[in-house]
Amino acid sequence: MCYSHKEFADVFLDSFSYFLKEIVYLDSRGLLFIGDIQEQRFIDNDIYEQIIKVIKLQNCILKEDSLSDDPANDKARELLEKRRKAREKVAKLKNKGEDTGEPLTMGDLVSILCANGNGVNYQNVWDMPIYMFNNQFNRMKMLEDYDINIRSLLAGAKSEDIELKHWMTKIK
Repeated sequence: MCYSHKEFADVFLDSFSYFLKEIVYLDSRGLLFIGDIQEQRFIDNDIYEQIIKVIKLQNCILKEDSLSDDPANDKARELLEKRRKAREKVAKLKNKGEDTGEPLTMGDLVSILCANGNGVNYQNVWDMPIYMFNNQFNRMKMLEDYDINIRSLLAGAKSEDIELKHWMTKIK
């Protein structure tokens, strides 16, 4: 595709360069390489597949059924479990839509985070990796829940009825 469609090649190489944080080139033989060709940092099919998998993991778009049931080591197992839990949280948040029962869209989530006044706005929100967006959204929600619970206690709510969890804790 890169040889027959110049526009596709430009977008493809720019995208790859963006994710790898280095310039990616295509040589005359159709091989991808990173940086100076003299360094011979070629991207073969195996490396290409690994890069694609990492990009998908980083951006929370790797499907569950494409993950191995037998991770290579304990650290990989732990990371996969954390990612699974994070996905469940995001799904839970997304499905707490308005009274209409409709799930929140990505546009809704962006709007909510930008409206929070934490320095994230419509110009810079798109520069955030999805991981950081989710992290900031979850932190904002924890802070908001904490604030509401404290106000409820000060207004006379019973402490047994409030699940008070400080917002400066680990995001689970």
